[in-house]
Amino acid sequence: VTGDPPEAIRFGIGVNGKPELLGGGRASPCVRFNLSHTEGMVVVGAAAGLELGVDVEAIDRSVDLAVADRYFFGAEARWLAGLEPSRRPEGFLRLWTLKEAYIKATGLGMSQPLDEFWFEVDATRIRFTPAIADDETAWRFRQQLLAGRFLVAAGWRLGAGPEPAVTVETLSPAELRF
Repeated sequence: VTGDPPEAIRFGIGVNGKPELLGGGRASPCVRFNLSHTEGMVVVGAAAGLELGVDVEAIDRSVDLAVADRYFFGAEARWLAGLEPSRRPEGFLRLWTLKEAYIKATGLGMSQPLDEFWFEVDATRIRFTPAIADDETAWRFRQQLLAGRFLVAAGWRLGAGPEPAVTVETLSPAELRF
């Protein structure tokens, strides 16, 4: 990602204590990264100069739909309740992974109340209550299904430059280098 040899990579602390990569000279601005895992899948997101967050969940994972009623924004809970009962677990995970991507991108994690922002899922657009002073138009989100059973969400705040291209690469364990 940085073009630097591994021994030149240093870690630093970014916004809200979130770790980031510091290059050994070539990487400027510093590289932000985020990772998430679930049984059978690890996802890593990396970007130069952008705040980003990623989350992954297996779509066949057991979910507690009551969490949405208790912790999500009301419009999200209503959207979820409006789905066919058989589609609600997947709907919950669509919301959950988007919410996780946002709170991980900001570095606030679970200290950020989940009912102070919400997603229009079909448009993959974030909205904020007045409690969050943020620009909805500055955020981009992407969701996709990997390997037929892992729902991945990525979220990033646009920087000053042009909108970045987002690519997804999958690697088999044999392709990983240590």
